[in-house]
Amino acid sequence: SLILWFVTSFMLLPCMLLLNLWGNLLIEEMDNNSECVYNGYAQTFQMLYLIATYCAVFVYLIFLVTIKETMKRFYV
Repeated sequence: SLILWFVTSFMLLPCMLLLNLWGNLLIEEMDNNSECVYNGYAQTFQMLYLIATYCAVFVYLIFLVTIKETMKRFYV
């Protein structure tokens, strides 16, 4: 459990957020370049990934708060 927590907290979530940021920058770069033409699938995928990333972060934060409260009750 501890290894899974370390992997999720310090590798998976930051990598998801960095990949999301990189995707946002690519979409903005393509929007500003008149020579670059792409279909709407890129933006759709980027929005789905954005929603999935923030949902995963939100659920993980709820999990951490639940564990924190449980540990408080356990040690009290």
